[in-house]
Amino acid sequence: MGNDSTYTITVTGDKKEIDALLLYIEQKTARWESWSKKAKKLKESQIAEFREKEMRKHGIEKRAGFVTWGFTLEGRCDRGQESEVVLGGWANENSSNCYISGEDGELAVMHEQFPNLEYSVDYTDDYSQGFCVAPYFEKQEAEE
Repeated sequence: MGNDSTYTITVTGDKKEIDALLLYIEQKTARWESWSKKAKKLKESQIAEFREKEMRKHGIEKRAGFVTWGFTLEGRCDRGQESEVVLGGWANENSSNCYISGEDGELAVMHEQFPNLEYSVDYTDDYSQGFCVAPYFEKQEAEE
C-alpha cells in the first residue's frame, strides 16, 4: 500500500544560501537521474551495492542524501539580501521508498546541509493533511 504525499515547501533566508540550496537540489537531482539510468541495467541483487558505492564516492552518508523524488521550483521572491523560494514535491512514502518527510527523509537531510534557512512545510497525503517542522520534519496532522 502506498502513501502518496504532496508537499509545498517554503524556504527563506540569505540569498546566497538560497542559491546554494537550489544548486544542491539541481546537482542531487542530476546525480540521481544519472545513477537511475545506469541502475536500470543491473540485476535487482546488484542495485543496493551499486547505490552504496556511489554514495561513498560522493561522501553521502544517508540514503535520503542521494535518493530524490525531485523538487520543483514553484516561485522565488528576492528582497535585498533575503530570498524566499517555494518548492513543490511529491513522493510515494511507503515502507520500501525513501521519504521526503521524517527524520530520515529528504527534508531532514536538506536541513542538515542548510540549517540557517527557515522552512515552512505543508503536506497532503492519502490519509491526512498538515505540516512538518524542522529539524526532523515529522508529519503533524492539522486539527480540524
